[in-house]
Amino acid sequence: MLDPFKISCIGFLAIMCLSLPFALIRFRRLLPPKGYRYLFVFRSICGTIFLICTFHSVQLIPLGDASVLFSTAPVFTYLLGSIFLKEPLTIHSAIMLFILMCGIVLVTQPVILTSKVHLSSEYFLGISFGLLASFSEAIGNIILRKLKNFHFSIIMFNYGFLSFLQVLPFLIYQPYLIVNEINYYLIVILALFTALEQLLVILALSLEKAGHVALIQASDIIYGYIFQVIFFEEAIQIIPMIGAGIVAGVIVHMAHYGRKEVHRRITV
Repeated sequence: MLDPFKISCIGFLAIMCLSLPFALIRFRRLLPPKGYRYLFVFRSICGTIFLICTFHSVQLIPLGDASVLFSTAPVFTYLLGSIFLKEPLTIHSAIMLFILMCGIVLVTQPVILTSKVHLSSEYFLGISFGLLASFSEAIGNIILRKLKNFHFSIIMFNYGFLSFLQVLPFLIYQPYLIVNEINYYLIVILALFTALEQLLVILALSLEKAGHVALIQASDIIYGYIFQVIFFEEAIQIIPMIGAGIVAGVIVHMAHYGRKEVHRRITV
């Protein structure tokens, strides 16, 4: 089984290599203008922090608790978006975020709420890592929204290249990036879907508000539950199904609400 840092290196390499041809065809230079370079660097740093904090959080606390913490990214994104992007944080959005978090709690059923947990210093450290991961993801979304006028290939290439350089030192004691026991087809699929995920997030944030995109991203908790049932043959449970339905309902409602809002702006 690959180490998380090896998996990240593979993902960053895929993002860099797959975006490079598009960047070279469309532009003569790969580096962004000087005034924006700090945003590209800061975004790659946020991505690395997200990776490290996620890895350490799931090591210290149960996966359900960590999943709830990671899913708070839309809350941070809405707050940061209202500050740095002047995106309105309405009462309606706040209510939808609260309902979304309730649905996520039902899906993940965190141990701290469903059974007794020994609240050690390690547990609180894991919570801190989880919240920091969520916060760094929110900052990354805000930066991508700021870079909405740049072509996706430039954003992807710089992110993949800079993040790869930052993760590489963690492999100093693991000189081989890939081991023989790994199915290389899975590595290729992982690389392709990592690059595709980055592409779709970049395109989404170039068209829609950061808060709305972050809320839609929370739907991954539904797919995670479905894949657990299909691929790992876990028994279907009523409470997680209700939670998944709540999350799906919030996302469909916000998508419909956003479409009405766009139509209203156009007509005005």
